[in-house]
Formats: sequence, C-alpha cells, structure tokens
Amino acid sequence: MTSKDFFSEGANWRSIISEYQKSSAGKSAWQLINTFIPYMVFWYLMYLSLGWSYWITLLLSVPAAGFTVRLFIIQHDCGHGSFFSSRKANDRTGIFCSLFTLTPYHYWKQNHNIHHANAGNLEHRGIGDIYTMTVQEYLSKTKWQRFKYRLYRNPLVLFIIIPTALFVILNRFPTTRAKVLKPTYPSIYYTNFLVAAIFVGMGLWVGFLNVIAIQLPITIVASTSGLWLFYVQHQYEDTYWSHDSDWDFSLAALQGSSYYKLPKVLQWFTGNIGFHHIHHLSPKIPNYMGRPAEMRLGYGIREPGGRLAGVVNINSIIRGPFQNAFLGYYALSPFAGLGYMRAGMAAVLERAFGEHGLHRVEANIQPENLRSARLVLSLGFRLEGRSPRYLQVGGRWRDHDRYALTAEEWAGAGPDGGQPDG
Repeated sequence: MTSKDFFSEGANWRSIISEYQKSSAGKSAWQLINTFIPYMVFWYLMYLSLGWSYWITLLLSVPAAGFTVRLFIIQHDCGHGSFFSSRKANDRTGIFCSLFTLTPYHYWKQNHNIHHANAGNLEHRGIGDIYTMTVQEYLSKTKWQRFKYRLYRNPLVLFIIIPTALFVILNRFPTTRAKVLKPTYPSIYYTNFLVAAIFVGMGLWVGFLNVIAIQLPITIVASTSGLWLFYVQHQYEDTYWSHDSDWDFSLAALQGSSYYKLPKVLQWFTGNIGFHHIHHLSPKIPNYMGRPAEMRLGYGIREPGGRLAGVVNINSIIRGPFQNAFLGYYALSPFAGLGYMRAGMAAVLERAFGEHGLHRVEANIQPENLRSARLVLSLGFRLEGRSPRYLQVGGRWRDHDRYALTAEEWAGAGPDGGQPDG
C-alpha cells in the first residue's frame, strides 16, 4: 500500500486547528521588534565590515538574510490577515515589510491567495506556484520546449538565478497579466518608488556601491532560501495533484503540502512555515502560534476502488522525553478482515516512527476484542499489561489490554515482524 492509498482527515483537522486562528497584538509587535532591529544591526555591521574584509561582509549576510526571510514571513502572515486582527494593521505592516523584502505587498498577496485556492489543481497552474508539467504534457512537447522546461528546473537556474531575478527585477513589473491581479498593480509602482527612495537615501549616505555590496548578497541568500523552501513544500514524490472536477481543498492541503520539521533555530527564522500542510489547511494561523501539527494525525484507508475502508488515528501525541502517542482505528463493515486495515496501519506507523519522529505508540484494546488484538500483534505490538476500568465505553468503565510498539522494535521487525494476522 502506497501513500496514495490513505489520506488525512481534513474535516477533523479543521476543527482541531480552529482554536489557533487568533492573533495577539503583543506577540505581533514583539515579533516585529525582534526581527527588524536585528536586521538593521546586521546591515550596519555589514557596512562596517566593508572596511575590513568583504569576506566578513558576506559571512554577515547569512544572518541578515535570515532576518529578511523572517520579515517576509511577517509580510506573508499580514497578507493572510493573520498577523493582526485589524486589516488596516496587517496591510500597513505588510507594506512596511515589503520595502525590505523587495516584494510588492498587495500584488504578491493576491498571487499567493490564488496559490492557496488552487494548489494541486491541474487546471489552475501558473499563478503563485512553481510551474510543473505532468509526464504526458512533457512528452507531448517539442525537443526545444522540453529543453526550456528542464533548464527552468535546473537547480542553478531555479534556486539561484530565478529567485534573485524575481526579487530584484521581476517584482518591479506586473509579470502575471491575470485580470484578477490588475487592481493590485499600483502596489508594484509605489513599492518601486519607495524602494528607490530608500536606495537613493542610503546611497547618498554610505555610497551607492556600498549599498549594492551589502544588499545584493542578502537578497541572493534570502531569495534562494525562500524559493527552495517553497519548492520542497509542494514538490515531492506522491504530492497531491488532481483535475478540477475531483480537486479537494483538505486533501490538497494535507497531501500536497509537506511537513518539514526544521531545527528550532530555523523554525524561528522561517516562522514555522515547515508545517506547511497545516498552513494550507488554515492560513489564518499566525506563525507565532506554532502549528497544531502533532496533536492528532488522522488517516483514511482506501480500498483499490477508492472507497473508504477504514480510519487510523494517531492521538494525543506527547513530545519531550516521552515521544509517545495512542493508536485508534476502525474498519468499515464491508471491508473488515480483508487486509486493508493492516496495510493501512503499517503505512501510518511507518510515518509515525519516521516522518513524525515518535518513539512509542500505544494501543488499548478491550480483552474480548480478539480480532483487534490479533491485528496489532501482527504489526509487532507486544502486550504490556491490563489497565482496569481504563476507558468509559457505553456508559461503563471497561478494562483494556495495553499494547505498545517502539521505534526500535518497528525498525527491527517492520510491518511483517509480528505474529501472523489471524
């Protein structure tokens, strides 16, 4: 069973994340302070370093670029209306950030909202995304068209040349001529005017060549990092693509956007954007609220004909030194005993121990439920003991047998290392 045979339960996720869809004026203001002031400090240090060694200047451009990415994240949240509760505050803050990210706020905001509304939809590619062909489309092209497409997706072109050109040159013009974007064109022109005014002012103060020597490496590093992040958030094996007639918002969010758990310091600089599946499910969550990505993982299991055969949940995920979660599952009656649940649970456990980094998964089963016990034993779970009056079922507190599986046991045995499936 592949990843395409099970899917996350978007409806349940959307109810879980609703409590995170709230902004805090204090947290937003503090994030602006702890981002913009360090950015300016590093910019000034880069200016001072020009008198010592340009290698030091280039080294300082890395953290300066990190704060530029963080400014972009703030602008991004403002565009989604999540950074402040006030639309006016979001727009003013977004425009302010755009002067340092070199990205016209309202024009980019509309582009990006189109991306959110159509991610993974084959009939609506080309606005706010990295253009991707299907295999059939690629094979139907001429040799010259294939060459251009492969050149476009060459790492040097896609991750260095294109992002630099995008932020320095292409953002100065309305390159996407969609009718829906036309009202946002003025934001391009006044952003250009304000950026030019800042450039002239800084050039007269510290020298035009010095401004270029400082700002260009910041822009290259920040834009390259940003585009690479955007790429890995949507371009990976088995990512979600569907035709318009079958396209589903929740599936596009949860299957078509990656869960990319970065180190803590990079999570801070990128505003938790690595939890991109949750962001696409609810862009109204401000970045400082974190992402409720690990409270509960819900998957539906499909049989070969595409019908729902069962559901598997990884519940109550606990991090820290425990790294534990609880397994819940049920099969729909027409498909019970046909092997779909075992295959689906194996795929979910592979994700739980791999992608989600859990150490232990626990399943609690009523002693008389022999079929369920055989199922978890077949996957390598072991019986740890009995918990008296563990859970209230049907108005009564009932005993449950406690089964558990650790990452080491899963790695050693895998999905076929348990007892035979009875």
